[in-house]
Amino acid sequence: MENEQLLLKTLKSLSILYIEDEDRIREDMTQTLQILCSKVHSYHCANKALEEYETISPHIILSDISLGESSGLELAKQIRAFDKKIPIILLSAHTDTKYLLEATKLKLVAYLTKPISFEELKTTLLDAVSEIDIEEHKAIFTIEKDLVFDTFHKILYKNKKEIALTKKELELLELLIKKHKKTISPEEIKATLWSDSYYATDAALKAVIHKLRSKIGKEKIKNLSGVGYYLNIE
Repeated sequence: MENEQLLLKTLKSLSILYIEDEDRIREDMTQTLQILCSKVHSYHCANKALEEYETISPHIILSDISLGESSGLELAKQIRAFDKKIPIILLSAHTDTKYLLEATKLKLVAYLTKPISFEELKTTLLDAVSEIDIEEHKAIFTIEKDLVFDTFHKILYKNKKEIALTKKELELLELLIKKHKKTISPEEIKATLWSDSYYATDAALKAVIHKLRSKIGKEKIKNLSGVGYYLNIE
């Protein structure tokens, strides 16, 4: 049980690439996956997923077998050509011996027949997590001597103690770290933090920045007047 809790915590910090060409199924599954993982990148076709693969850098791949013009198996073959380790899970509406034989060559975590239950999905994702080399992915970003951010587990530490962050504070910190060599415009920050422009106000942005500053230090987030914000690191 303790090991399962550890795997669940790790799963929560990971991102999943999910491909399904049927809109309703994709929307429902995406909502389910978001319960278990921090980020779910959903696509309706394999080509688009491959185009953005390097940018999103997923930790796990979950794909339907039948994807219209392409297939989940073909997608898995293409990914295996340059990534031998990432866990891949394929879903199918039926069991096909031909697919199963091809799938065994791709070192999949699982080949699941739909519909699948939440428990079956969770168990399979935990199996995928157990295959990931955590140390290989782990990266510590140093903001200052006693203030560091674990980019894999998405945890901020100050004097080796975990600092709690809200969802928006975490998203802002990740963006500042990702682009720490650049000044980020308020518009880009708001587009990242809010999917609905109605909530992306200047006041809302300033509130999140103020709260994050209170946790990492006022001088750590600098404002270049008329341009934007940047992370001031040592």
